[in-house]
Amino acid sequence: MPLVVMVKFRDGLMESERLYWDQAAVLAQVGLLAAEGLPMADFTEVARYLRDKATS
Repeated sequence: MPLVVMVKFRDGLMESERLYWDQAAVLAQVGLLAAEGLPMADFTEVARYLRDKATS
């Protein structure tokens, strides 16, 4: 599951942390939402694209 973590620091200490994820992707993975027709990318295709860009 794609995940983004944002951490804010102040004076060398962690002040806050925010987690972001694609809720529709989670629901599709557990079978509670049909993935067909949703505007979300297949993560394996995204990972392959980024890997190819990084190595070219």
